[in-house]
Amino acid sequence: MSVVLVDSCVILDVIAGTTEWADWSTRMLREVATSGEIYVSPIIFAEVSVGFANVQDVAAALDTLD
Repeated sequence: MSVVLVDSCVILDVIAGTTEWADWSTRMLREVATSGEIYVSPIIFAEVSVGFANVQDVAAALDTLD
């Protein structure tokens, strides 16, 4: 099983769903999830969190990437 560090840009594409890269990012996350584990570092978590009101909202958004 492999572990893949996912960049904040990919996560934000998927969460927002409105960028031109949203479909590609969604496909890549699904592909990685089927063959391994997705890892979000504390730095990437912090980068993603900028648009959220609190940590719980960030965690909930990341949980939706299931």
